[in-house]
Amino acid sequence: MTAAAQIVSGDVLDDTYELDFRNVRLLARRSNQRAEFRVENDPKRIGVIRFGGPDSGALWISDECIAEYERHEKEFIVTPISNGRKQLDAVVKAHPVEFLLTRLTECE
Repeated sequence: MTAAAQIVSGDVLDDTYELDFRNVRLLARRSNQRAEFRVENDPKRIGVIRFGGPDSGALWISDECIAEYERHEKEFIVTPISNGRKQLDAVVKAHPVEFLLTRLTECE
């Protein structure tokens, strides 16, 4: 669970949520193989988690893959990607949602 994000409202049947993350309002929607996050006041800023399997996936901002993640037992391991290359020296233990939202809201 991502403690830093707070759900403000949501529609469980439509898998659509409004949440606050570090004083930024985001709109979140989950579909089959992805979860999409949009900055409310800047709809062009879109972050996406594409689920590759039950324990792995990729994190995207717009059309750029920024990281991949895997779950090992109870921890998530996120491997950042820069210029199309995995940054193996920058691997972090972080929840993929928190990692993505941090990057997505850095410009705020």
